[in-house]
Amino acid sequence: MNVEEKEIDGQLVTVLAPVTDIKVISKKCVVSYCDASGDYQEQGFSKISFARSFSCWLSEQCN
Repeated sequence: MNVEEKEIDGQLVTVLAPVTDIKVISKKCVVSYCDASGDYQEQGFSKISFARSFSCWLSEQCN
């Protein structure tokens, strides 16, 4: 497991790679994902553009 951190929308988000099952809930600007801990996480953002950027970054952590 690798610990990855990303600062986005004024938040520092810590993720345990690899990441699976990424979903963007655009109406709420929320990204839901499952990381190596086995738990589902939800991360909320102020704009959908931040949520999309974060989900793209998460996709890179899938390997």
